[in-house]
Amino acid sequence: MRVTLCIPAECDKPMIRETIIPRFFAPKHVGLEPYEAKEEDYFITAQMAHRLLPLKSDVAAFNQQLEAAKDAKAQATGHRPHLVGIRNPMIFHLPLARHKIARITKAKMILILCDPLGRLEKAFMFHLYCFQGNLAEAKQQGLASNFTFLGSPRDDTCFDSASVLLTERDGELKSFWQHAEVAVHVPNLAQLFRGRMMVVHQEQLRRIPKNVFASLAHFLKVSPELIPSSTRHNSIGGHRTDLCHNMTLVRALHRRLQREYDMQAQLMKTDKVTVSRLRTTRCSEIDQATFCPNAECA
Repeated sequence: MRVTLCIPAECDKPMIRETIIPRFFAPKHVGLEPYEAKEEDYFITAQMAHRLLPLKSDVAAFNQQLEAAKDAKAQATGHRPHLVGIRNPMIFHLPLARHKIARITKAKMILILCDPLGRLEKAFMFHLYCFQGNLAEAKQQGLASNFTFLGSPRDDTCFDSASVLLTERDGELKSFWQHAEVAVHVPNLAQLFRGRMMVVHQEQLRRIPKNVFASLAHFLKVSPELIPSSTRHNSIGGHRTDLCHNMTLVRALHRRLQREYDMQAQLMKTDKVTVSRLRTTRCSEIDQATFCPNAECA
């Protein structure tokens, strides 16, 4: 797969690789991921987006980033990691990317599932919600991106209500829905990583975090002593949009996402994992307190 980009002549190679591709090209063409993500997470989806094998220079740069991350971890915790990984919440969405990762025979996949409706609302909030005219403040708080999910400037496209998730399902938000629906991709991911994938549901991380981390330690073959304390990442409690104020809309979107819920149920059944709230939306139990967008909190 090849592509040509028209970029100003004054942009050098590091700028193209580290800024232009992750910020403007990757969100539109290789996945719905925030441009703020760490650089190493883009190695497969951006720097290697058009080839099966990386350039030697790309591998050297990637390894240098990993070594720097290991050094930072050692200084912060006293433990130098023996395992490395990448965090990319949309890599499963890209057939070429997941096949490349699967070819690394020692690579393991940790797939974290969350409520499909909550995930849909959060992506809508971050990329498309107007915040009742307080968009600038929302950006400062880390609740809104500067760009839409297709990489265009955030101010040019936003909506006042989550109701457009239903009314524009086959209209203006058709591409948004295509990115948000993952049931079509996950079965292939599970097949590619058969015997090398661990499935975790977000509810488990909230209710039994120690058990989850112990299982992860066993899966990755690392010492249980290195299991982290319970933390939450990018958690935004309360009413993120107007969605949960409209239960008619919630029920309608829940029906639209039935394929997503069915996929999760089948995946959890295959892995023999039981989750009591698998088909329950966040609107039935809104956490008012937890608030750490784009960060980690206890």
